[in-house]
Amino acid sequence: MPNIRLVTFAGETVTPIDDALVYQTAIADSGIIYGASVTQSDASTLHISAGYGIASGRFFEIYDSDIIVQLSSSGNLLGQLYVHMDLGSALSPIEILYETGSSLTPMRQDANVNVSNGVYEFQLATFSVSTSTIWACFSSRFSCSSSTCFIYC
Repeated sequence: MPNIRLVTFAGETVTPIDDALVYQTAIADSGIIYGASVTQSDASTLHISAGYGIASGRFFEIYDSDIIVQLSSSGNLLGQLYVHMDLGSALSPIEILYETGSSLTPMRQDANVNVSNGVYEFQLATFSVSTSTIWACFSSRFSCSSSTCFIYC
């Protein structure tokens, strides 16, 4: 057996890992590349428009959808809406999640996500939530580096 393989050559198979490693190297950032704007559609609902993004070299599509956010039982809370990619999950390798709380969990961005079947997350939006409504919703744009996501409104 040879000690090297030319992946992109006639008769060879390019796997999703091969493809992701190329894109991860060529496109260092992760985030939304088209659409996927987040807006507030009513007191407890965030709307995400259709769009496309890249998460550590993995291309994905977001469908037009609504996320119902549970309002606070008392006081004001912080919130974040985010893309969660878990390559170790066969059932849900990518999904859109949200969390609320007095502080927010930092986004997990495994450096070797494509090799180790790890987790990579980045924000779509941040918001505040009270007992009656969502407020101060800011949609994130193409904005992540290998270690931190920044919000641009």
